[in-house]
Amino acid sequence: MFANVLSKGKIGSLELRNRFIMPAMGSSHGESDGKVGQELIDYYAARSRGGFGLIITEFACIDLPGKALPGQLMIDSDEFIPGLTKLAEVIHKEGGKIVVQIQHSGRQTTSSITGVQPVAPSPIPCPVNRDLPKELSIEDTYQLIEKFGDAALRAKKAGYDGVEIHGAHGYLVAQFLSSYTNRRVDEFGGDLAGRMRFAIELIKNIKYKCGKDFPLIFRISGDERVEGGRKIDETVIISRHLPKQAPMQFMYPQEFMRVCPGWWPPIMFRTAIFLMPLQQLKMLLM
Repeated sequence: MFANVLSKGKIGSLELRNRFIMPAMGSSHGESDGKVGQELIDYYAARSRGGFGLIITEFACIDLPGKALPGQLMIDSDEFIPGLTKLAEVIHKEGGKIVVQIQHSGRQTTSSITGVQPVAPSPIPCPVNRDLPKELSIEDTYQLIEKFGDAALRAKKAGYDGVEIHGAHGYLVAQFLSSYTNRRVDEFGGDLAGRMRFAIELIKNIKYKCGKDFPLIFRISGDERVEGGRKIDETVIISRHLPKQAPMQFMYPQEFMRVCPGWWPPIMFRTAIFLMPLQQLKMLLM
């Protein structure tokens, strides 16, 4: 079962020394201003030195109103490129590859963190944070698409080996994909095709700015586990549809969909609780 994990892996042109991948997860080691500091560099360097073939760094916000929490990495300005560059250089020196996860929180933040009203596809508050978000206009939506593309280009300039779009866990991209949070009736809402448009436009913009060969990963929740939320059947459609519909082609050999849980169960749940839905998803995608 594990015969190949230490063999070299490849995502298109991106060659990995093995198939161990560290997924993006918050470390709380970023600087208060959103820059990469020595503490964060040391943290990821240790994991690359330990043998991970690919490290996907924690989420970096593409626009201040979408910041999720204090100390989150930022990638909304060129001023962050020097720190990102240092981190990429250290990971490469240790023999690993590095991808940055680019993100916008949408409604899943508060004005106390960002200083401004949250924004979202529709004015539906997050049941946890409870701030009423401002509905994004079509113009605002296209501006955010540009900002995602600009963030990806900064990562490329900093020497990163690729980017991951955070389309999971109820953040902005996921909010557009889900009828639970997207009640729009314009080109970015309605049926599933309309709700996928934001994600498709992000991919197009990144490919236009970074080149068709720049590795791209799309992280998506398999099942949102909320009433009215996205289920596995829609995730299957999205996973099949995005590669076909995005101009310049989404699913180059170097790209893949990274499916993750849409929720985190309490510890009293049995082990391998996500195994059955993931097996179902795998079977439907075969």
